[in-house]
Amino acid sequence: MMILDYGDSIRAGINTNHDHDFGPQNQESFIKWEGTRGAIKAKMGLLMNYPHGVPDLFEYCVDSNGWVTQDLEGSWFPHGFVGTMASLQRFVEGSESSVPTSVEDAINTMACVEAAYESSATGATRIPTI
Repeated sequence: MMILDYGDSIRAGINTNHDHDFGPQNQESFIKWEGTRGAIKAKMGLLMNYPHGVPDLFEYCVDSNGWVTQDLEGSWFPHGFVGTMASLQRFVEGSESSVPTSVEDAINTMACVEAAYESSATGATRIPTI
């Protein structure tokens, strides 16, 4: 479980449990963002009953008006990486002059991962800024 706390306005909770050996009933793998006016919850189906997976699920709630399920096409993996990898391949072969993501994005992601490791060992840890 990882909690990313951005102060009074938003918090994201990441919970994954894809090595659960006690049946599918209580297995979970999701990320949930909670803000002041609503929440979003995305179930990452591939990580449940791994490596077979179950369908992904995307739900949201605005102003306590009840949860709404949004239909999805594909799966977060590999479909979430298709655009990024395709743009990189087009850049490398010369048909694109830039890519929509940067090395800094990867560095910031790894800073978050390293802060999670440190926090797990020592208590709440701020993510360093670059």
